[in-house]
Amino acid sequence: MLVPTSPGRHVRSVEMYRPISGSWCHEIMNWWRGTLPEYYETAFTAQGDGRAVTRVMSEGKVKVVLNVSTKDMEKFGFKNMIAETSRYT
Repeated sequence: MLVPTSPGRHVRSVEMYRPISGSWCHEIMNWWRGTLPEYYETAFTAQGDGRAVTRVMSEGKVKVVLNVSTKDMEKFGFKNMIAETSRYT
């Protein structure tokens, strides 16, 4: 998800995924135990290696509300583009 750069309230919908078991035997064992498959290394999702072969299943969507403020952004080298464009209208 990309954070909007314009100030204001932004509502985004983010799709969620979960890993699928590597074999049908593991899937049946996970169903019987009542557990879901999970990654052994938590840093795996942040790495690029091996993610292309990871099997996942869609599990729905999450609604994310972002309130973006651009106060004092000029101190960090960013320009307030909305303030600049409003001068010309």
